[in-house]
Amino acid sequence: MKLDCETFSDVFEMNLTSRSRTARGISDTSTSKDKKKLLKEGADLKAQVRTNTKRLIQMIWRIRTIVPNTPTKIRILMECWYDCINDGLQDPTFYKERHKELETIAARRRELDGKNWRINRRYRVWSVSYTTFNPDPLELEFEMDTFYKALFKKILQTRWGTLEQAELLAFADLMIDGEIHPWADGCARNATATIMWLSLITSPSSPLLPVFKSREEHYATIRDLGAHTRYFEQCLAPQ
Repeated sequence: MKLDCETFSDVFEMNLTSRSRTARGISDTSTSKDKKKLLKEGADLKAQVRTNTKRLIQMIWRIRTIVPNTPTKIRILMECWYDCINDGLQDPTFYKERHKELETIAARRRELDGKNWRINRRYRVWSVSYTTFNPDPLELEFEMDTFYKALFKKILQTRWGTLEQAELLAFADLMIDGEIHPWADGCARNATATIMWLSLITSPSSPLLPVFKSREEHYATIRDLGAHTRYFEQCLAPQ
């Protein structure tokens, strides 16, 4: 059956609401004392997320047949999604001073070892205690470089039929929201966008969309790729 935009949008919004506290109007800063509250809360936050999500869905639907030909193209897409996801929700001066500190450290390290140390102002400026991996803010660009390369390879493997869709989706979700957790806000929303986009481009003739289970079930396996793959197999099973 051919997938239409309305069905894609319905599944996307349902998945986002099932896992994202922000989509329910909660500005959660419990992950770190350094994380700032969003500019909106409650009903206003829910309304802004809804507006941003509708734009995000249209952005992804328009490129549903376009497969990126480099890891850099994936980076550009995901950073555009981040900007859309957080439109109207973040003050650009939130982490201004901390960004300057990190950029100064990165510049010094570039001089010392010649590596391309750099700071992306879309990323968190704090360490996280709830992941197994927990890369330092200064290491996030290197980790994301590695992630984009791995994701690009897995997209090709899935399109060639040598990797199952469930494992591709599980890998992307686990790395974005479970292990690297790079974004200053909206990791769950960005992960959901990535999963829905991957579902479109890896089976273009008859896309199979995952339907997420409860937030508790979703996050119960997000530290284990094998278990998370089995979870996505269930999400992809006919409802």
